[in-house]
Amino acid sequence: MHRSRTRRLHSILAGFTAITVVAGVPVHNASARAPASSLALLAVDEVPTTVLGLEGKDEAAATALTGGLRKQFAARGMGGGQEMSLVELSLTMGCETPPSPQCLAGGGQTLNVQKLVYGSLAGDAVAGYTLKVNVVDVATGGVEKTAEVKLTGADIQANAIDATSTRIVNQVLGPPADKPEETGPGPVGPEGPEGQPPDTGPDDPPPPKKSGKLIWGKDPDPPKWKKTGLWASVGVAGVSLGAAIGMTWASGDNGPIRQELLDAAAASPNDDNPDNDISPDSENICQEARQEPPGEPGKVTNAELTKICNKGDGVAVGATVSWVVFGAALLSTAAFATLLFVRKNDSQTAAKLYKRGVSLGVAPDPQSRGVMFSGGFRF
Repeated sequence: MHRSRTRRLHSILAGFTAITVVAGVPVHNASARAPASSLALLAVDEVPTTVLGLEGKDEAAATALTGGLRKQFAARGMGGGQEMSLVELSLTMGCETPPSPQCLAGGGQTLNVQKLVYGSLAGDAVAGYTLKVNVVDVATGGVEKTAEVKLTGADIQANAIDATSTRIVNQVLGPPADKPEETGPGPVGPEGPEGQPPDTGPDDPPPPKKSGKLIWGKDPDPPKWKKTGLWASVGVAGVSLGAAIGMTWASGDNGPIRQELLDAAAASPNDDNPDNDISPDSENICQEARQEPPGEPGKVTNAELTKICNKGDGVAVGATVSWVVFGAALLSTAAFATLLFVRKNDSQTAAKLYKRGVSLGVAPDPQSRGVMFSGGFRF
């Protein structure tokens, strides 16, 4: 067996680019391939197979079980293929959600394997797990084997994962073929008893998955907090944009508040108070209306015009705040939309923040004519 040169595949999903590098693809000698119907009788690596990483909300359990299944499938002659997750292969091939066996089989041809094993792990350690496993024949695109296995939290523990994986593989492929009867125990050497693998002691648990690895592409089962955050951000952005446009127009030079101010100034010479007359042609009507008359501290020249000016100032501040809120909501919308397409394999930080009710908000402050920021956290 030898390794082929690295292949690179590209897939674009909803405006985001997912790039998966397929390296070290095993190529198998055609003369050593056995028929698909005799999987249980094959020796190790006789059927080039890729066991895709299991998908599940309990990522630690899915990762541990994936390692165990890869080991046990390899012991039954199905291994040696490139290690990658179901999501990575699905995005690389542009498969729909959930991916069809035919689409995944196309990825298997690219990986130069004969079989693909994929599945999903639902549930949790408290309520129990349900594992669904499928074996796809790459040449035909059909599902050869399928099984649904119920598991408990104890089955996923490090000291039980090998036994659990063996039981699952036996349920998928059937029990291993019986060995020929022997008249006595074979010789015991460094390779172990005859017909058995060497005894290397207790199996080490699979190494912990490195943090920080990103999965690119649409999350097939995004958590509710992502959807809630996205639609809340879209709603706030829409409302604040409408408010910003409306108040900007209302407080502008051609808006209704400006027209109301000009009409009131034009009517001021016709009232009973000759001291509050202000020309509508004045350069700054509001400044003149707010001036204190001589000898009358605390009063204004024209109370009616001052009231209209104060209303216009308030609407202008509201417009500014609405534009700020719209910008923040737009950034929030982009962030949550990105979270639907980019996520970490083992990061639970955002989910924990959501569970604890971490929140940030911005709102206008009428008293200071500014912006008030707020936040919250639940213990």
